[in-house]
Amino acid sequence: MLAKLDEQRAESGGRKSGEDQKIAPQLNSLEAELAKRLQVDGRQPRRKALTGANTKSVTFAHYFDAMRQKIETYGSTFFPRANGRPLYGSLVIVVSVDSQGRIAPNAQGKDGVSIGRSSGNPELDRQALAIVRALAPFGPFPLEMRNQLDVLDWISIFDFAREGADRLELKR
Repeated sequence: MLAKLDEQRAESGGRKSGEDQKIAPQLNSLEAELAKRLQVDGRQPRRKALTGANTKSVTFAHYFDAMRQKIETYGSTFFPRANGRPLYGSLVIVVSVDSQGRIAPNAQGKDGVSIGRSSGNPELDRQALAIVRALAPFGPFPLEMRNQLDVLDWISIFDFAREGADRLELKR
């Protein structure tokens, strides 16, 4: 759009009709706003939302699996409890991770570890978020991933269940 406006200015030789002179300040304002937005958008990191179901690329699948295993092991070892009793439930957590494996701000600029869907139990939700935070950083992205994105928004279902023993399982 900016290139088209520049082209039109060049074609008119800088001359403006009466109508063009009236709307010129508005157009200049809109052009400045567009240029500002493009500049800000150009600085935004390349992001990709990833779930267990869309890890088709081997590189993404390996990174996802490493994160999943790390979280499941820790979450099963330090299973959420309140008053000495285990907390069971399922919730969706969204984790934004930068290319170094650190928790990064999410797309809205807020905390990079958040609840996508609550378990209905605030204490379980709080402890599930603490499990993720305790394990960061998750390790740098492989080169192939770094070439494609700067921030991974990882979405997973955390299922705290009793299957013989209390354990955490991350589902797709």
